[in-house]
Amino acid sequence: MRRIASRPSERALAAIEAVYGGTPTVLAAIKAVVADGIEVVFAEGCQINDRSTDGIAEAVAAAAGSDVAILVLGDKTGLVGDAVVGETRDRSTVELSGAQRPLLDAVCATGVPVVVVLLGSQPVPVLAEDGGPAAVIHAWQPGSVGGAAIADVLFGLENPSGRIPITIPRTAGQCPIFHGYRHGSEPSTYTDLDDSGPAYPFGHGLSYTTFEYRSLGIDAAEVDAEGSVHVRVEVANTGARTGEEVVQLYARVSRHGVTRPVRELVGFDRVSLGAGETATVTFTLQPAILAYYDVDMNLVVTPGKVQLMAGPSSAVLPLTNSLTITGEPITLASRTVHLTRSSIVYS
Repeated sequence: MRRIASRPSERALAAIEAVYGGTPTVLAAIKAVVADGIEVVFAEGCQINDRSTDGIAEAVAAAAGSDVAILVLGDKTGLVGDAVVGETRDRSTVELSGAQRPLLDAVCATGVPVVVVLLGSQPVPVLAEDGGPAAVIHAWQPGSVGGAAIADVLFGLENPSGRIPITIPRTAGQCPIFHGYRHGSEPSTYTDLDDSGPAYPFGHGLSYTTFEYRSLGIDAAEVDAEGSVHVRVEVANTGARTGEEVVQLYARVSRHGVTRPVRELVGFDRVSLGAGETATVTFTLQPAILAYYDVDMNLVVTPGKVQLMAGPSSAVLPLTNSLTITGEPITLASRTVHLTRSSIVYS
């Protein structure tokens, strides 16, 4: 059977142009925000899904004569034409498509600082590291005002505060990869990788300021399986500008017949802090959020020790404390707690 790639009709293209024709690209948005006298030089480099490297030399020349190079890379998501990913279509790798990786390597080799903007729906392991780009912005599918939002972040008009809601692997061979793997099922050590960990862990995200986690307090050492306890996390903005931090609270439950995850996200909150400002985020933690299915497939909350961890991502958890769930095991007809409520007090 011959497959024929469908293409949008002229009428459909006209309708799309009528609605989105005025949408600013990242390039147009950058030109709109740079100061007078700053020259913005553009070179295409390559197409998204074309292996031709013919345009890389022009991009390298443009980068070599600049103070900084901004590379917009990623994928095209959709159902028709040259879309890289989308419904009924997928890819066998998490790597950049076409000639984008050779383009990135060639521009980085100039020694000019490189900032990568990743667009699209696929998690791509482009790392900010020595010999590579100085920074990476994962913009995903940012919508019709995405270009302007990206330019604002690039030039510091906005302080980024997003966090990655997935774990991004280094290669497809690491999949499946996630932060909540179970005790005793630690991820493999890959002999062909210098680092067997993910490219970016769940919850990761940086800011133009810095934050310090100072204390993790619990108002009681024990809590009944049907009760609740207050968990307080103190965080401070130690940088020079206002920023938002996403405070994340994880739990690890001791084994009870069924192997449990090494960490479970049980609470998070976004806190805005001025330079030098400190806040305490208080989580009202209910043991029912840790309910699990036992060997008889009953949804239960069981007594035992719980280790709590707090930090800016699933891989960076500098604060720890513990409590004990007491009382008799309880069986739930269904999950009753899906969210840990929280409040913020500034000091």
